[in-house]
Amino acid sequence: MKTIKIEDALKLENVVFIDVRTESEHEEDNILDAFSMPLFKDNEHNEVGTIYKMQGKHEAIKIGFDYVGYKLKDIYLNVLEAAKNHDNVVVYCARGGMRSGSVVNLVSSLGINVYQLEGGYKAYRNYVLDYLRNIMNTKEFIVVHGLTGVGKTDLLKMLEENNIDNIDLEGIAKNSGSTFGFITFDQKPPSQKKFETKIFEELFYSNSDYIFIESESKRVGHVCVPNEIYDAIIRDGHHILLECSTENRVKRLCRDYIHNQKIKKKTYKL
Repeated sequence: MKTIKIEDALKLENVVFIDVRTESEHEEDNILDAFSMPLFKDNEHNEVGTIYKMQGKHEAIKIGFDYVGYKLKDIYLNVLEAAKNHDNVVVYCARGGMRSGSVVNLVSSLGINVYQLEGGYKAYRNYVLDYLRNIMNTKEFIVVHGLTGVGKTDLLKMLEENNIDNIDLEGIAKNSGSTFGFITFDQKPPSQKKFETKIFEELFYSNSDYIFIESESKRVGHVCVPNEIYDAIIRDGHHILLECSTENRVKRLCRDYIHNQKIKKKTYKL
């Protein structure tokens, strides 16, 4: 069975991560939009864990077979499809234990070349936190300030279209800022872990040492900007003030918060 460390897995070309944790574990956070292929449902996982603690490993394995047995064909087909479309496949669970190990052993014995992630999601989470604590020693923010409606988000979108590194904190948080909150987002806001993961991904895969970012308060909707990132924005960033006419601010606000919302409401009725 091949294993790989997270720092090496993130450098692989054309890679897909397969998450065999439960749906709720995956929903809270996952690696690089991993494909969710849960071995157990939440209640099944809880039961297996309880039996493991109370009766031991072998009794837990027995009940685990009851829950997994009928899924083996789908597991094989899903991993096979992933391997056809990607050069590298990395399977992970919570801590790099039995769930991912059993899947990797199974598909490897059937001729599919995959990796098991050492330490699982826990290793990834520790890597993310350590990265965020230290990355601002080498990266710098160009911080965009301005009143609501001056076009800060439009600027970030223009930069994105021109492949210039930027981080849209409001977009990641699914929040329209302190004035309009969640009015423009239909999606569920992310967990704190997922919010931090998305910031990590933007920084990790950035091409420049200078990254544009909109000035934000510590809290953005339901989530908080990590301390090191917030300090780098407030204290160490290069600051730009964006301005426009009152007329253009009104037009932009009407476009974003009135016209676009009417379109969404009509779409829902169809």
